Amino acid sequence: MDIEKITITMTIAENINILGNYCGKRDIEELTTENLQREYHVAQSDVMVLFGGSRSYRMRKLKMILILCCVSIHLCACGQNVFDGENDHADQTTAESGTSGSIDETETIRDKESQPEQNSAQNKSLILRSDSELEEWKQGYLNYLDTLDGADSCAYSLIYVDDDEIPELAVEHRLDGGRTSVDGGCRVLLTFHDGLLDQWEPLRSRFTYIEGENLICKITNNVDVNERFCYNTVYTIQDGKWVSVGGGGYRESVDTSVLPVKMAMLFGSDIDGEKYLIQEYSWGDESVSGEEYAARLNAIYPEGQGMYPQKYYGLDDICAIIRTGDVASAGHRYELVVEDATWEEAAAHCQEKGGYLATITSQEEMDRIQAQVISEQKTDITFYVGAKDLKWLEHGTEEVDVMCLYTALDFWLGGELEYRCQPHLILLYHEPDERCYLTDAENDILESKPSYTGKVGYICEYDS
Repeated sequence: MDIEKITITMTIAENINILGNYCGKRDIEELTTENLQREYHVAQSDVMVLFGGSRSYRMRKLKMILILCCVSIHLCACGQNVFDGENDHADQTTAESGTSGSIDETETIRDKESQPEQNSAQNKSLILRSDSELEEWKQGYLNYLDTLDGADSCAYSLIYVDDDEIPELAVEHRLDGGRTSVDGGCRVLLTFHDGLLDQWEPLRSRFTYIEGENLICKITNNVDVNERFCYNTVYTIQDGKWVSVGGGGYRESVDTSVLPVKMAMLFGSDIDGEKYLIQEYSWGDESVSGEEYAARLNAIYPEGQGMYPQKYYGLDDICAIIRTGDVASAGHRYELVVEDATWEEAAAHCQEKGGYLATITSQEEMDRIQAQVISEQKTDITFYVGAKDLKWLEHGTEEVDVMCLYTALDFWLGGELEYRCQPHLILLYHEPDERCYLTDAENDILESKPSYTGKVGYICEYDS
């Protein structure tokens, strides 16, 4: 990366932090990407708003803001040529910054999306990878994952948008804060044609696709106190590039001009918002009726046919699937041991046998273990597996955080893992729906549940 660009970026950030220190207390200690991600789940902040203080104090703040803005503009102008040469990184940062959902901001986003060919041209690159035994598209996807920042904290899915034999690769943000569902929106969707990789960055929005029909629909939803905004944009792959087909949106808001709503707002009382709802529809830059909006969307993206990606994987598994067509655990074997032991004892016993407590990182692996539990008639046994503090312990030592996948994979018995309080995980067979689930447990099940004596065990996994 160019040294001049680093200097410019750091100077602006340092100036903002100096300004923040002068103006008073902040809710984050320092303006950094990591702090913004942790506190607000955004990658950057484009506006700094300062309130409070005396009139003279506010005037000093305003003066400093104006000085900072002038300095920042000057620095950005000086570094214009440098930034132009780094479009790939800048585009990715913008795509991850999100949107508040106002009409003006949404129009800006739509304007950016109306130039997909320009964006695609910037993102395209020749694929150079040394795995000559692999097909070119596999080399391309693996090369992308090798250089993707935060790749080990994303979820992945291979889908077939168009009707060729090469799948598209969806990269999904996990839900921020280390929770357990794939809910953070799509980070990027990749397609590969004629030796080139093209990426579509949907600004952390969700998307659906119609398999084999070459159509995807980006779904942007934003909710405020008294309004909700939704925008749908349809894309297709044309000559190896993502191209916008069309799109529209609608805003639903409560009419705050009527007396009942004013009174409810004044006294903080509840009111039937549906009764005073205002709905506004648009298609592109054109205002349309609700019926016209639905008809136009259905004409390019038939209602009821769109689907979300069905299978998600962690980084190791998606790389293995791209290389070999199967998950990383393919070929592993499992031993179901029935023994009244603690989790710590079970982990030690598996290591003594040359294995480790099983780490279940994909639906395919869960299916194999479930079939073995049934075939060995051990559906009444509660098995320890190799997770501690919400992380899998590969080979008993290496921590692998893939818990973000498991709500999407429907592994959990009784809901979200984020509300669990016990440090370890167990696998059990649930008779009502005849399948296995994971749930949390203490180190020693028998200490709190003596009735489980003779019904406790553990699963050892062996790489070969």
